[in-house]
This record gives sequence, structure tokens and C-alpha cells, in this order.
Amino acid sequence: MSDKIFQSPRFYGGHYDSVKQGYVRDALNNDPNKAAPWQPQLIERYTARLRLDILFAGSVIITDAQFYDGAIFHELMAEENARKDFLNFLRVTAGQQSPLIEVRRRAKGLGAIVFKPFKFSSVASNKVSREIREAMQKAKDAGVTETFTSVKQAFQEYANYADNNNTKIAIEELAERLLYLDNIPAGIFREWDSARNIVDGFKLAKAEYKFLSKDKKDFEIPRWGNREVDEVLEKVDVELQKDFPNRSEIERLVRDAKVNNPAHADWLNSLYGAINQIFNRAFAYQHVCNC
Repeated sequence: MSDKIFQSPRFYGGHYDSVKQGYVRDALNNDPNKAAPWQPQLIERYTARLRLDILFAGSVIITDAQFYDGAIFHELMAEENARKDFLNFLRVTAGQQSPLIEVRRRAKGLGAIVFKPFKFSSVASNKVSREIREAMQKAKDAGVTETFTSVKQAFQEYANYADNNNTKIAIEELAERLLYLDNIPAGIFREWDSARNIVDGFKLAKAEYKFLSKDKKDFEIPRWGNREVDEVLEKVDVELQKDFPNRSEIERLVRDAKVNNPAHADWLNSLYGAINQIFNRAFAYQHVCNC
């Protein structure tokens, strides 16, 4: 496939993926040699990368899920001085004809994420993230989500369905950060690009990376030769065959495979990295970006 399909002055980076941001946060948080809190390290690392991407690419495209559920963006909103600096930067660039950062937002905006149960990678604790999702699911089962008219109302209802006060507080803190993010200068938000179909993006990206079977006709992940690992790869393969694969499900399958087969963790990490590249290329195609 010709690289011209992806040529653009704009940049789409997989390192802004919300799951990847969560991985970086967890790595910093769990580093046994860390001499400082992880929050400022995460902010420093990602703001430096953002400046570098803008310097080389001219502008950066971020999807609404990466923005609303990104650990770096939540930490920027949680710390007052960092929040002020970032919002001032956004105000300046929002006034330009082509902002240095564009957030591609779907028609329902933040509601597309929070009006239904959602796994928040931006929440540092897996336990708390699960409890928040359970509260959201309880609200949905009770039919409450059908009445939502605002994001603020949604989180008020979710807090009512929390199992304990700690979860309620976590929901309130999450809501505060998300509402900060939703109220950035309007010029930063751009409509989700509907001119290109994400399904076509996945077809092109999978063809480019050529995980192909021996007859070179079908998309297929090469098998490892270990029965347990290959059973997982079969499930991953089935998910990737879909028009719009579920990356969270693939991540879960690979994560569980690493736990059960630690000797193959490096290979599985490499595989997941390659799969992420497929997703990056698909979204870059849809938003007419380099990646």
C-alpha cells in the first residue's frame, strides 16, 4: 500500500492511546527505584513528547477517548498550576486557523463515553476503576441512563449507585476532571472525520502489516507452537477479523496470556505492540494523519 495514503502534516501518535498512557503511569508508579512521585514524572514525559510531536509534525490529532480518558490529561487537570499552564496553551492555539492540538470529538461529545458503562484507564487503581464501572452498570440496569441529559447529571446518578463512600468520592473526582477537559476552548474540538470509514482504515492497516497466512490471502497471526499461547492467539485472531476489533478485549487476552505463560511475555509484548500499530494506522487513515 502506498505511503501517500497516510501523508499529512498532522500526526496521530499511538503513545496517546489511553491504555498506553495508563501503562506508562503504572510503570512509573511501580518503579522500585523511583525517587519522586509519579505524577510530575508523567506530566513531564508527556508534555515533552507533545512538544516534540508538534515541533516535527506541525499539529497533533487526538481522539476524544484518548483525551477524556488519558492519564496525562487527567493529571494535568488534577494539579492546579499544570492545569492553568495547559489551558493557557490551549487558549492561545485555539485561536489559530490550524490549532497545534485537535481533539476529534464524536457528535455526543463526552456523553458518548460516560452515558454508558466504560472502563476508565485514567483511574490509577484497577479496583476503583472496576467499582466505578459497576456503579455505571447498575445505573444502566435500573434504566436511569435513559434519562441522562447532561454529563453532570450522569455522574450524580452514578455516585448514587456506588457501593461505598470511597467509590462515590472517586466518581466525583473523576467527574471534576472530565468536566474540566470538556470545557477547554471550543476551537480545539473538531468533528470526528466522517469522510473516511474506520472499517476501510482497518482493512488497509491490516494489509500493510501483512500478518498473512502462507497462501498470502488471509489476515492471520503466526502461531507460536505452544498450545496454550496458540489458543489465546486464535481468540485474538478472531477478534482482529472483525471490521472494528475490540482492542480492550485483545489487551485482556494478551495480558492473561502473559500471566499464564511468563516465559513468552516478551514475544506477547511484541505481538501486542504490532497489533497496536494496526489500530494506530487505522485511526491515522480515518483522520488523514501520519502516525
